[in-house]
Amino acid sequence: MIASAPADLARYDAEIGRLQGGMDRMLSERVVLQEYLDKCRGAFSPVRQLPLEILAHIFAFCSPDLIPYHDPDKTIPYDSFRRAAQLHLLRLSQVCSGWRQTVIGTPSLWATIEADLATDIDTVNKSILLLSRSFERSAHHPLAIHVAAIDGDAARGLEVLAQQSQRWRSADIFMYHMNAHSLSSIKGNLTLLERLYLNCRDHPNIAPIDIFEFAPKLTRVDLVAVGATPVLPWSQLREITVYSDFDSQDMVGAFGILPHCSSECSVRLYGLNTSDWRMPMSVRPVNSQLRSLALKLEDRHDSRHCRQVLGGILAQVTSPNLRSLCFRASSINYPLHWPRDHFVAFASRSSLRERLSMLYLHNMVMTESDLVECLSEMHALLHLFIQDVSCSGVGEADRMLITDSLLQRLTWTHDRTSLVPRLSSLHVATLFTFDNHLLLDFITSRITPGDRDDRFEMAVGWMTRKEPVIQDSVLTRICELRSQGKLHWRLQRYQTD
Repeated sequence: MIASAPADLARYDAEIGRLQGGMDRMLSERVVLQEYLDKCRGAFSPVRQLPLEILAHIFAFCSPDLIPYHDPDKTIPYDSFRRAAQLHLLRLSQVCSGWRQTVIGTPSLWATIEADLATDIDTVNKSILLLSRSFERSAHHPLAIHVAAIDGDAARGLEVLAQQSQRWRSADIFMYHMNAHSLSSIKGNLTLLERLYLNCRDHPNIAPIDIFEFAPKLTRVDLVAVGATPVLPWSQLREITVYSDFDSQDMVGAFGILPHCSSECSVRLYGLNTSDWRMPMSVRPVNSQLRSLALKLEDRHDSRHCRQVLGGILAQVTSPNLRSLCFRASSINYPLHWPRDHFVAFASRSSLRERLSMLYLHNMVMTESDLVECLSEMHALLHLFIQDVSCSGVGEADRMLITDSLLQRLTWTHDRTSLVPRLSSLHVATLFTFDNHLLLDFITSRITPGDRDDRFEMAVGWMTRKEPVIQDSVLTRICELRSQGKLHWRLQRYQTD
């Protein structure tokens, strides 16, 4: 047994090895067959049945968010090559031949051009090659340009972009230590341009920028530190926003825009830090036909200084076509203070009684009598935003604006003695110091006053830490009015930023 067993074991081992080899081969063949089967099934998967137009639309959502170019020192991580090469599209094109054909053959996917020319000359040259490829693949599709440039190294890159200016539909242009006239070759070639964002921070232009004067479709313009009032197709502009931490000189330039605005234009002056403004201000009187004006500012000085600044601004402006007026504090910790006498004079000069339909008072310290006096002159007012002031540095009496007595004054009556008789929407940000039933009385009085059948809109934002308690009977009635289509109601936490 001992002598013959090793030979038998060897035969068993050989047979086991033969069978194991066959098993491995069969397992390998099974894997291949399974992969082949999966591919065959994949040919009929839903994603392969999508129309190419839908697939391309989905691919468009893969684009990364545009990076704001207000950080020339690149404290925000940024890869200029990935952006210029549109790496997200290249990755999609590597999935399969069908996706590659869709990606490469869809010009709209390549029509967003993001160029960081605020780097060294070698990097700029490499970016230019990548941008040229995007220009080719975008064919004749209108372009969205997003470019940052710094010093002379960016000149060649700007020249390449300028060669495509007849295709620009929107342009975000950030220039550091450069003059906007570096793009002078685009003048007269902006036939498709609809929106412009121009940031000339660190190099305000002394001479007026005139390269955007001829742009027949341009309607929206955002400006940051552009210096002298630019030459624009003013009559066709509908939205103008000016951003900056204005000093007195910048403010003069910003207000120099107002006289050029048409009766269909809305203007927003954002980022005004008036803390160091000296009074009186050197702003010349301005007469403007603009339709809407929004001022967003911050004043860290005392309340007297804030009133002087706001009053000084209003004292120099006359706007007889004004339909919408907005005052907004940049910081919840530094509320604005109502310039009563100057506003009354401004309202009289500008005929706000007959025309103003929207008034927005964000974080404004004013007494109830001041507000009542203001609203009593607003017979055309349709939309109103008011709020309590949550800043701890303001006296208790001045913080509470939405009170029982104010709601009673706003409640519509048949003898037409109520404030703002045509009011169709009221938005409030409140500390909830009023009676719930008075709020309901106000709402129901505005639902069908007289012969009016318009739906009333009420938005309430609470500024307390906890959601306020509204009595069940009040909520039930509000829900009934909503279900009847007579009330649009919204209750939510008020965002202070």
